[in-house]
Amino acid sequence: MAIASPWLTAPRLVSEADAQRTSVIRREGFLSPHEIQQVHTAAAAVALAHGEEDLAKRQKCAPGSWKTVFLNQRLTEMLPDLAARLWDAVRTADRDHWGLLDEARQQISFRVCEYHTVLPNGGLPTTTHSDWGSLITMDIMLSDTSTFEGGELRTREPDGRLTTHAFEAGDLLLFQSHKHHHVTPLTVGRRNVLVVEVWEGLPRCCPARCTDPWGPCECRYRQPPAPLYRRTDPAHFCRRSSSFGLGSGWRNEGYGAQYGAADADAAPAGQAAEAAAAVARRAAMQVAAHIAELEADEARAEWRLGDGKKL
Repeated sequence: MAIASPWLTAPRLVSEADAQRTSVIRREGFLSPHEIQQVHTAAAAVALAHGEEDLAKRQKCAPGSWKTVFLNQRLTEMLPDLAARLWDAVRTADRDHWGLLDEARQQISFRVCEYHTVLPNGGLPTTTHSDWGSLITMDIMLSDTSTFEGGELRTREPDGRLTTHAFEAGDLLLFQSHKHHHVTPLTVGRRNVLVVEVWEGLPRCCPARCTDPWGPCECRYRQPPAPLYRRTDPAHFCRRSSSFGLGSGWRNEGYGAQYGAADADAAPAGQAAEAAAAVARRAAMQVAAHIAELEADEARAEWRLGDGKKL
């Protein structure tokens, strides 16, 4: 039984096997030295207000060697010109190479914007790492490669070999998020990179890598709940738990949602239809309220690049 609300459908994700067959796109000199400095300044302002996180455990490297500032919605607030240029770049790359961002998508947004600082012994050693749940990843090198050693970005190709990509200061690399990639350990110096992921979902305000594309952004002010956006079989779908009060009998797969078999057997068809409509209405109301919250947050933007002061 289909649910009317499009916000309850699962985003379409590319399988990892298909992503391996795609290429990495390089835009040389995408950022000027002045623009790179603007990114550093914005990240420093956000770090001063909210701190930075040690993601070494997540990246499976030495403690303290990989720190991250989550710019997220601050990217658009503080660096609107860069955000607009990134949208142009990702849409151009997708149009010319992949065709992922078609009109059937419900909403395309920045999922996360991470400012990474990698120090000696830092790296991403897992060669099968991917940015699961996103569609396209953009990496921008913010450091002069002459100032560090190691820290090479590599991707896995269809024939199994690893490719090391040229990645100089100001360069932009774009690739499908499910393409396997990793970073070799840094041995000397400091490596700063800006990573932006695009997904089919709402823009997120939480200072983290959100796992729920549609529900309220609950992890902004408190400990985030258990992930709602996780790998399933088949790999190109996600399955949601009860963010909108959906019972365990509900499941969302592909472009439709079904009433759970056990509950459907127990409830008459008319009651099941009424229950589906009620759930869809509640979900639509919560999503509308969340969008209004996001718009209000944008109107109350607390930071402006240049003065770095709270309004």
